[in-house]
Amino acid sequence: YTKYRVLGKKVIHYDDDASIDIDVPRMRLFPPEKTPITVKADTGHLDGDLTILDLINNAEIYRPPQAATSTEPAKPRMLARSSYFKVLINDDVIETDKPITLEQGLSIMQSTDGGIFNNIEQSMALAGKVKGRIERAPSGTQP
Repeated sequence: YTKYRVLGKKVIHYDDDASIDIDVPRMRLFPPEKTPITVKADTGHLDGDLTILDLINNAEIYRPPQAATSTEPAKPRMLARSSYFKVLINDDVIETDKPITLEQGLSIMQSTDGGIFNNIEQSMALAGKVKGRIERAPSGTQP
């Protein structure tokens, strides 16, 4: 299972429903055998059950570049940006219905209706109208 850590500049805990408001939240996801993912935003709200983290304004999902291993090819860095992401902690999924800009290596894609990031597969499915460009890194260079 994925371990995670949530940090923020300021954290306010509400006793009535156990929810938490977070200024400048950063969440690190540590999936087994995969590169850690960082998600962040200007503001965040964690529900009282600690199962849903809402990331609001300047929300980002970031995965650093990965070197090739004996079982996995090298992967370029990935950066997804939106005005809102919902982290479904128990499902290892991050989703939004807001427009997304997705950068992976030299490629950039934009979707009008959001998408879903699967943390286990470390893949993103985009929804709505999708446009962009896909570029391969020149051979012999790092991703």
